[in-house]
Amino acid sequence: MAALEERQRLARDLHDSVTQLIFSVMLMAQSVSPAYKRNVEEGERRIIRMMELSQQALTEMRALLAELRPVSPVENGLIPAVRQHIERIAARENITITLQEQNYTPQSRQTEEALYRIIQEAMNNTLKHAHATQAEITLERQQGQIRLSICDDGRGLEMGKLPPNQTGQFGLQGIRERVARLGGTMTMESRPGQGTTLQILFQETEP
Repeated sequence: MAALEERQRLARDLHDSVTQLIFSVMLMAQSVSPAYKRNVEEGERRIIRMMELSQQALTEMRALLAELRPVSPVENGLIPAVRQHIERIAARENITITLQEQNYTPQSRQTEEALYRIIQEAMNNTLKHAHATQAEITLERQQGQIRLSICDDGRGLEMGKLPPNQTGQFGLQGIRERVARLGGTMTMESRPGQGTTLQILFQETEP
């Protein structure tokens, strides 16, 4: 099940990032010749933009290929891994993401891998469904507990009117399963036009 979940996530990431970037390159390439005929400078600007998109696609593909190798994504720690993930998103999306650490201490490898996957899935939801322009990830240690909070300024949801069978469409089922394996709890607050806040709380583990 874990391997299947990771394959499904990689397929989503491939579709949401690399595929869309390559499609943008293709559209840009088709427009270069007409743009040159109208205005040389506009044609050159499109070529430069096409090169930028190609570089982003290459960077994203390399990152996804790296995840297929038998190496933990948190090999060098959770915080550096999350920062790299944020940088990859910022390179291709119009969103500002900040990471706040408040007394966070390294956890076990299994726990940090679970947290990394939770953050990945939550950010994927933010980009795909919320259409947010700003997001904040907070990792905090308080009295023997770890709290992960992910907030965005997206369009939000009307939680009371969301049918239970639709929660999976927002990637929540996979997150809930990972939180359950950590022995933690998850809460989500959201209102239309006021963004969404996801909070996860669990007992810290020995590194």
